[in-house]
Amino acid sequence: KNEEVSVAQAAKDAGISDVTIYSWLNKTAQGQQNNTEVLRLKRELQGTYELLGKMTTELAVFKKKAGCRR
Repeated sequence: KNEEVSVAQAAKDAGISDVTIYSWLNKTAQGQQNNTEVLRLKRELQGTYELLGKMTTELAVFKKKAGCRR
């Protein structure tokens, strides 16, 4: 059964402070924000790796055309 219960009532029913529940909710929200940031940073890092790969290939082609050995 899905009934909406106020935080105050849920805290009272569980025998805990409503501040504790709000603290849990806040930590959950922060965790979700952290997960979003981690995913964004992973995508950014992947893009950086791709760019580095392209630049490395272009440098190798340039060196070959210029007759460089290294």
